[in-house]
Amino acid sequence: MIVHVYLESSFDEQNTVYVSIASAVTLFVGEFCMFPKHCIYLVNRISLDRTRSVRVDRATLREAHFIQEDSAPPSFKYCTFPVAVTGSERIIHLGLCSVLRLTVKSRDEFTYLLGQKQNCLKACAEVSSWTRFCEVQMPSAIETCLCRVRPTCFSDGLRATEIIPDEILQLESHFLTPPVVSNSCKRKHEILKSRKGAPKPMSDCSNRSEVNCDSLNKCDNIELEHIFIEGLDFILTDLVLIPCVALILSIWRDNFDLILPYVKKSLIWYNRALAVPRVKDALASTSLPVFDLELNNLPEEDNSLSAHFTRKLPHIRNSEKKKVKYAQKAVEEVLLKIQASKIEVQPEANPAANLHLPWGDYPSSVHPKDGDLPVKRYEKKCQQLENLFAAVKDIAHADDTIVDFCSGGGHLGLLLAFLLPKCKVVLVENKEESLSRATSRMEALGLTNVVAFQSNLDYFDMPFDIGVCLHGCGVATDLVLQKCLDRSASFVLCPCCYGAIQNTHTMTYPRSRLFQESNISYEDFCILIHVADQTQDAISQAETGRLAMKYVDTDRLNLAESHGYRTTLCTLIPPSCSPKNNLLTGIAPKRI
Repeated sequence: MIVHVYLESSFDEQNTVYVSIASAVTLFVGEFCMFPKHCIYLVNRISLDRTRSVRVDRATLREAHFIQEDSAPPSFKYCTFPVAVTGSERIIHLGLCSVLRLTVKSRDEFTYLLGQKQNCLKACAEVSSWTRFCEVQMPSAIETCLCRVRPTCFSDGLRATEIIPDEILQLESHFLTPPVVSNSCKRKHEILKSRKGAPKPMSDCSNRSEVNCDSLNKCDNIELEHIFIEGLDFILTDLVLIPCVALILSIWRDNFDLILPYVKKSLIWYNRALAVPRVKDALASTSLPVFDLELNNLPEEDNSLSAHFTRKLPHIRNSEKKKVKYAQKAVEEVLLKIQASKIEVQPEANPAANLHLPWGDYPSSVHPKDGDLPVKRYEKKCQQLENLFAAVKDIAHADDTIVDFCSGGGHLGLLLAFLLPKCKVVLVENKEESLSRATSRMEALGLTNVVAFQSNLDYFDMPFDIGVCLHGCGVATDLVLQKCLDRSASFVLCPCCYGAIQNTHTMTYPRSRLFQESNISYEDFCILIHVADQTQDAISQAETGRLAMKYVDTDRLNLAESHGYRTTLCTLIPPSCSPKNNLLTGIAPKRI
């Protein structure tokens, strides 16, 4: 697999080269993995702020290409760097973690960095706390530090924890918690085996009833400690954070003694990571600082940072959102509160009432069955697609750009591209495997009006005319809606997984001013989304669930109406094609 990586930079005729934090990390990971430099393109971007960037030696990048922004592929103008391209520039990968994973996967001998299940930093930042930390929070913290004046001492009430980036303190706090290891019993037994007088090997630690009790007790008495960031193995997360911590240390190099008491565990990890073969050389080869720290005389261990903190910092690894059961009385109170606020649900007729597509006449790659869909779901998926196609057909113009967000295997986007050949269709999907299936189908159909982005929604900023999304999970529907509002684009959305909705670093609920001014709190909204997930006909609360689902979507449509959109809310036909069967459409003001 040939991969071309494009990095954000700023360079001039004097050979002065600056790169963004994300680009510096990418160069380091590429050097570690022996990624070919002739496949790297440094794009000269006027918008890059040099005060928030890292200076690199151009001599270390002799084989790389230095190009002006207008020489890069036109679509890159609207993308967040770094960017990677595979194929004939029709598959574009955006975002630091996505590009780094692709870089690693292109180098077979380094795929161990992706972890035992090859999932390291795979999920998007809205879902994965580690992706968010590596891709968003830590680079942002370094940029802030580069611009900040650093004190020479902590006095006049100024505390170290008010100056040291929160992200570094979070990292330190992370090392004080036990590592999460999927095969912990096996790893503990490996530690026992390395000790004198270890018990005989256990064939299967997962079958505890067959394991010698003495051996099992000894395993249970072993406490695993962090060797590397996510446990016992050196993986991509470590590789991303090494240059980040190195840059923080270089910023604080004149005041190192001031921060040492607060980052002992992090520095022990950093020293251990430097000992991994190729790490030091990769840092040096990309003009990043290398610090050989003398940590022999560290103060005694302090197992709590709470005495130093002036505020509570969230853990990097957030616990999963727990399912909360609400009493029926609480549900009724929220519904009565909404009704008293005169918030009305006004469902309308579905434009797909009389539409039935001749699926048998289409090439096989247009049909959902070609996207690895289970046979029992064919009919319902076809019905869902007919509903969304009918809605898009009614508002689409020739030469429109239609973006299929959360496109998965391309069921909707490829159907639109096939049936609306005068429109350009863009697939945006974060999951690698799903996009791989979609691009295989796209190539089988010979479609020339489709381009695919493997990207987090935040990093895609191309202008478009219509945004579509079939069963975007939880917050994803709202991210797509906001993207459409920001671009003044019409939308056709079918939401899903209402119970997965929650406040994030980019999204808060309720969304509309109507709901907010009606004193519908976030707590009220959480009750509403909990009920909205209970719409299966077999359960007693199905009717209440469908009402709650309509209220949640009314909040979304009211947000769009406040931006001048003409909106409709209707039900998929037949309603049985999905328990999540609301269809939201919005016509942009410029098309009314």
